Amino acid sequence: MQPTLPQLLRQQARKCEEYAEILSQENLEAVESLRREALCEARMLVELLATPKERLSECMFAVNRICLLDNPEAGRMQSNVFQQPNLNMCIRVALEMDLFRLLVHNEHQSMTIEQLQASRSVLSPTSPPGANGEAVESAQRDILTRILRAITAGGLIEEIDSGVFTANSMTRALVEPANAAMFKHCFDIVLPCLVQTPTYLQKNNYTLSAIQTPFQSSNQTSMPYFDWLVAHPPLHDRFNTGMQGNRLGKPFWATWYPVQERLLGGFDASYGSPFLVDIGGNTGYDLLRLQEGLKNQHQGKCHVLRERRLFVLQDLPRVIDSIPEEIGHLLNNAGVRREKYNFFEPQPIKGRSNSFLRPSQHFRRD
Repeated sequence: MQPTLPQLLRQQARKCEEYAEILSQENLEAVESLRREALCEARMLVELLATPKERLSECMFAVNRICLLDNPEAGRMQSNVFQQPNLNMCIRVALEMDLFRLLVHNEHQSMTIEQLQASRSVLSPTSPPGANGEAVESAQRDILTRILRAITAGGLIEEIDSGVFTANSMTRALVEPANAAMFKHCFDIVLPCLVQTPTYLQKNNYTLSAIQTPFQSSNQTSMPYFDWLVAHPPLHDRFNTGMQGNRLGKPFWATWYPVQERLLGGFDASYGSPFLVDIGGNTGYDLLRLQEGLKNQHQGKCHVLRERRLFVLQDLPRVIDSIPEEIGHLLNNAGVRREKYNFFEPQPIKGRSNSFLRPSQHFRRD
């Protein structure tokens, strides 16, 4: 059974003290043994301290979490080069097979490999023409076993008995639509670009073009990134879903930013200019959350801003057109004007008081 956070903190403190004392001794075997124990507990401590969102981000961007004990430096290299990409691939397959959702929805009871296989719609019970049904089923079970083994080792699910699995906090995080969508986007779209980048840079004498980038090379297109996404509606919808959860688990910016002093102070609604323009704001979730905070602390000013429709949401035409009806209703009630806009084009709103650029600033040149 995994120790609790307080237990682990006390154990780690004692282990570090023991390690510090023994470092001066000549017993290299004892030093190495204690170092390994301290390292294992330190990893467990990181796992307990990190939120599911933080751990999921590590998987998305292939940040190393595993280090082989026998040779730390070689272990880090081997983990980065071999283990993490393999784990990412297995997570992607498990998402496609719907394994995480199955385990979460059956969280009151564990599931065996046979139960997972029987529940899987991807594992079609109909064999291809001429195929041996039993052989196909056996091959599918073999793949399923390998995927489960990898995602268990990666901490994404738990194996409570041999071949018996259950969900954990990471499993639940991967069932969140925004997290699953962003992971798929990173694996399917971002990683192929990264794979192409070394070849691209070598081919272009280590220069970067703003028009023909590794993205165009990996996707065999001359279209800019966002134009290409718009031309592929399922991928664009998935990207938008992922972006909606981009700030899950993080403090909302209006809770720490001096809204009264920097935004509201001195703003005169009588001029009719927009109070805040959210550029590249997706479906307007930031504006809706901001208004919730303003209603609680500045109800009078919020009412004026809402009535005069001084909040503006800007994004690409397809994003604006794809806003769900229920969210559109909330935006209308909140006095948010929706405007189709490409942030690489000149800004059509002049005289605005405040612009929110966080979602789009990183797309511009340094």
